[in-house]
Amino acid sequence: MSQSVDDRTEDEKNPKSINYINKSRYSPVYTYLSDNIYIQDFHNDNPRFNIDENSYNEFIKNGIPKRLAEHFCNLMVRDPLVIFDENIDIEDPDDYSHFENFQSTNWNSLRLKPPKIEDHDFCFKVEVRVPEINISSYENAAMGTFLTLFSLLVYKYDFNTIIPMSKVDENFRKANLNDAVIKEKFWFKTNGLSTESATHLCGALHHCKKENIDDKLKLLKCQETENDNIHLLTVEEIICGSDKYKYPGILWLMEDFVNRHLTSENEKAYIRKHLEFIKLRSNGIIFTFNLITKMQVLYGQTLSILETSF
Repeated sequence: MSQSVDDRTEDEKNPKSINYINKSRYSPVYTYLSDNIYIQDFHNDNPRFNIDENSYNEFIKNGIPKRLAEHFCNLMVRDPLVIFDENIDIEDPDDYSHFENFQSTNWNSLRLKPPKIEDHDFCFKVEVRVPEINISSYENAAMGTFLTLFSLLVYKYDFNTIIPMSKVDENFRKANLNDAVIKEKFWFKTNGLSTESATHLCGALHHCKKENIDDKLKLLKCQETENDNIHLLTVEEIICGSDKYKYPGILWLMEDFVNRHLTSENEKAYIRKHLEFIKLRSNGIIFTFNLITKMQVLYGQTLSILETSF
């Protein structure tokens, strides 16, 4: 997909050119947009686009934050792919069709969606475009549950997994390799909770022994230096935890969130089934689609994911 919509010229693909664009319009994100204190300049370590300075200055003059202004100017570097006859000449200053044109034909792993009148709200939205469609509705539901809980960890627990963008790109490249879920290791931040959040969280874990709480507190503190506590982990270690780095794992945090914020036992049981599925997929017990396809080719068998256990 990335190659099929890559309309960069040879000049734009040349790292030595002032017009260099380092990614296809269908690609992993190339920059962090937030002004949150967790995001430092060293996190945005991809080559910068050659943007239109007049447009950038206009954005800044009208109160758009610097990183967000750069993002919109980066989008404007590319030509729009689609235009409708009725939208060529627009006289209404409140019509944002041209903006939507170049905004919607740049497909990154995450897409920022500014408020739209037809949505009847004033919310900025983030579209998560990374997960592929799985081969069953159960798997899709489990991924949806996992992503929803992860966003709640970020929002409620101040969970910080920010790493330099070049490491994000390296993770993407590895993820596309055969059997990556069990053969590759990925960069991940293992101390993603701020001191305040870790104290609040661990203090509420009545089922933890005191020494375990102190241990987790010590290693979950958020320290903002360039490579602090960013390690290469397997998918299973990211999801389930790593003894080597004394990192408890995402599922540990999700389990705590479910226990403390949900009251319905039926809802808890339903979510736990989904999280168990994610756990078994992360360690290779339940095959990914890639592994299933490989087995079909090798053995000529029609393999299916066994959902009866859940």
